Amino acid sequence: METGSHAGHQPARKVTWVAGIGDQLLLTVARWAAAWPNGKVAGTRPYLRRDGTIEEVVTLRAVPVAWHPRVLRYLVDILEQVKPGWYFTEQMSRLYSRIQKATLLPNGLRKVDMVCYYDELEELIRILKEFQETGGKSLAESVLDESFWNPGSGPTGQ
Repeated sequence: METGSHAGHQPARKVTWVAGIGDQLLLTVARWAAAWPNGKVAGTRPYLRRDGTIEEVVTLRAVPVAWHPRVLRYLVDILEQVKPGWYFTEQMSRLYSRIQKATLLPNGLRKVDMVCYYDELEELIRILKEFQETGGKSLAESVLDESFWNPGSGPTGQ
């Protein structure tokens, strides 16, 4: 089982937020999250109701998502940088290594049924928004960039 990198790919440099592809990535994930409640049921768990009966509650849903391979690779690079040991990161990396086998759509998009818990989608959105806000920099890098201790930083660059 592959872990941590997709098809032998390791980001050669630190990944930063790039507006065009990053915006496309956020849009793809937002559409995925919006479609999740209507996706096909892929998993349930028993839930004990107050009246003592057991009800099956949907926990996993399958949602068809159209990925551009370049956008998916960017997502995997971000996840490998921000949350490398996360199960979801490994699954997205595995998906990227097999994306060429997915159904081809117009404009080079590939359709894949994405199966996940909604909590995973919420965490993914949180990670991407934070990554967008920081530009992909760590807290220490952000502070140093704007610190008076760092010559050449600040509004005047002096």
